[in-house]
Amino acid sequence: CSSRFELLLMVITDSISYFCTILGTMRLGLTPFPLSIRNSPVAIAHLIKNTHVIQVLVSPDPAMQRLMAETREILRKESMIEVEVLEMIQFEDVRDKDGADYEDVAVARGEELEFPKIELDSTALVLHSSGELKNKHHVKELWLGVLVD
Repeated sequence: CSSRFELLLMVITDSISYFCTILGTMRLGLTPFPLSIRNSPVAIAHLIKNTHVIQVLVSPDPAMQRLMAETREILRKESMIEVEVLEMIQFEDVRDKDGADYEDVAVARGEELEFPKIELDSTALVLHSSGELKNKHHVKELWLGVLVD
């Protein structure tokens, strides 16, 4: 496990929100772990245990909320693991409603964003393999690979 923690993403959302969440998470120095919504609660619990996930972004739809509730129950019973569940940001929450440019707003407020330095040999994001539960495993992609490929 890297010094940074993985942030699991279990979401049904639009492409813009999904991409921005993954990219924003990476840029903030966190390691996103986008997960297929077709996984079972047992498979998700297995991946959470093996990747040391501590936070999960879940879309607000009932199916994903139910899937996460079942996953958390498995984790509590089998491993005594608790993960924090956060609701996925929706496009309507972040889209520009009044035509203002974010940079103009931030400059007007005197705000400046600071980002952590990227270490090229650190994990940028985590992916997972498909297949049987016994064969499911996570694959860590380094920043060097993300930036060069």
